[in-house]
Amino acid sequence: MINSNRNQEPGRESARGYTMVELIAVCTIISILAAMSFALLSRMRSQAIETNALSALNTMATGYEMYYFYNSSYPQWGPDRRFSSPQEIFDHLVEREYIPRSYSHYTYDPDTGYIYGFTNSYAVEIPQYDPVTSSPSSYFIVLRPYNFQRDALAIGTSLPAGWVAARARRGPEDVNYQLYRLYVPHRGGATE
Repeated sequence: MINSNRNQEPGRESARGYTMVELIAVCTIISILAAMSFALLSRMRSQAIETNALSALNTMATGYEMYYFYNSSYPQWGPDRRFSSPQEIFDHLVEREYIPRSYSHYTYDPDTGYIYGFTNSYAVEIPQYDPVTSSPSSYFIVLRPYNFQRDALAIGTSLPAGWVAARARRGPEDVNYQLYRLYVPHRGGATE
């Protein structure tokens, strides 16, 4: 038998391994692929959270529109209003099935006025009725993020001070898109 490795002792088999350069190259490629996939997964998770929040806003807006259809006004809370708190509005919308019963598992914090548990990352705020800035034919619902890395989102029929219309709510062809708009906090610059 002819031995092709000249530096090897006769009788020993060749046990060639990977060089250090090859190992470093493979580790570098794996690291780059891992970093790219982590960034992609992070972006996809963020988009999923926003989609969930937008779905929750649309669900609330649909519940408000159904309430308006049967009562000729939007549910509002405050002095001289039908409801005394956001919790009563929310309970009524669930009880009448204007919003799905799956949203009935929530926690209301009377100190902040926020409803928690409607989404995993946002708290629902239903601002109190103000006769100066509101009318019975308007509403405004806000989703406040649990952390401060995201913007608050809101939907409603009117544009309160400090908010900018972001995009029209998606719906059937016969929906007046000017009535149902998604809002984000105003950060300066041009507005619609």
